[in-house]
Amino acid sequence: MTKIKSPPPLISLLLGASLALIPLSGNSQSVVSVSFNPPPGFSPPPGNDGEPPNTGAGGRRGGQCFSEAGPESKLTPLTPANQLGLTLDKNPSIFVFVPKTTAIQGEFLLRVPTENPEPGQPKFREVYYTTFDLPSRPGIVRIQLPTKAIAKQSMLDLDKMYQWEVSLVCDPRNRELDWRTSRWIQRVEPSDINTSLDEELQTATPLEQVVLYGKAGIWHDALMALADLRQTQGDSTVLVSLWDDLLNSEAVQLGRVTQAPLLDCCQAIQEDGNQN
Repeated sequence: MTKIKSPPPLISLLLGASLALIPLSGNSQSVVSVSFNPPPGFSPPPGNDGEPPNTGAGGRRGGQCFSEAGPESKLTPLTPANQLGLTLDKNPSIFVFVPKTTAIQGEFLLRVPTENPEPGQPKFREVYYTTFDLPSRPGIVRIQLPTKAIAKQSMLDLDKMYQWEVSLVCDPRNRELDWRTSRWIQRVEPSDINTSLDEELQTATPLEQVVLYGKAGIWHDALMALADLRQTQGDSTVLVSLWDDLLNSEAVQLGRVTQAPLLDCCQAIQEDGNQN
């Protein structure tokens, strides 16, 4: 079992309300905006809504883990509304909003549907499992998928759909009280979306890449690239406004967590032995 260590949280980023000019390369400036446009032909498996059994859209509430009510009290995965996020990255990050909680430990599970399961056979096969220490305050945590030790392979095979699940351990003595939420992720090639996407990405600045990812519907890469810029450029009103734009996209509808701070958590320091 992997253990993830949680460093001290980053300073909360200031929020801006409007778009402005931002340097893209050298001394040039451009007005930018970003939105997410899901590509046609990609959706979760039929009959799977992305949630574990007995779990609602915001995760199942368990025990006395949570003391607040309202949208800010929900364990919220940062994914599109259709619950499937695409990525070009071999080892992408997963982002989840963790509300105020008395739980101190979380779990992350990556699994793949079993092909043509026989009666009584599990519907999923575990690919990766890890635990992580929860931050001391509410915010958005980032869980980085590691590489496989053997030949430094990708955690995600191309064109295969995986389900990931985050659980907050409310009571280690009664795991039925865990708060869980789950979504889908699929790794694709740029050419699966647009024949010119790879070339455009290679010549784009980091901020232009965010716009290209959003336009192409590559959710996890857009979110990762924008999160990286927020962390490296600090209190940029423009970047935070673009973050707000992305999460408020019609195909995403995550406006309730746009003001949550982006916390410096959680980084896997070793891999689990259950990988394929």
